[in-house]
Amino acid sequence: MCVELPCEIRTPLVDQETQENETISLVLVISKPRKVTWLKNGQELDLTTERFQASVSEDGLRHVLTLRGVTKDEWAEFTASIDDAAHGIKTSSCKVTVSGMCQLRIQSSAGREISSSLRATG
Repeated sequence: MCVELPCEIRTPLVDQETQENETISLVLVISKPRKVTWLKNGQELDLTTERFQASVSEDGLRHVLTLRGVTKDEWAEFTASIDDAAHGIKTSSCKVTVSGMCQLRIQSSAGREISSSLRATG
């Protein structure tokens, strides 16, 4: 009987800092071809827009999420969720920060988090 080894993350996502209107790429390399779902702050990304484009190498190992025309709304945590079949879900995450911006996070007494991006001025 042959037991399949789990998929490994060979190159995890890396935190990135960028400026508004730039284009950045988040790169993930895994050891086996697997379905990857891209998330922003825990919510699945709509990849039907021109701003977000996901691509996969021919061998299915290199997954890239390209963000075009970055705005303050991309100040977020991005996650690649890898469906490793019998071995479950594996994830790799990174933070994207937009320079010239600062993010304020407040937690209410009810435990609800409120966040806002503010533009830093001279």
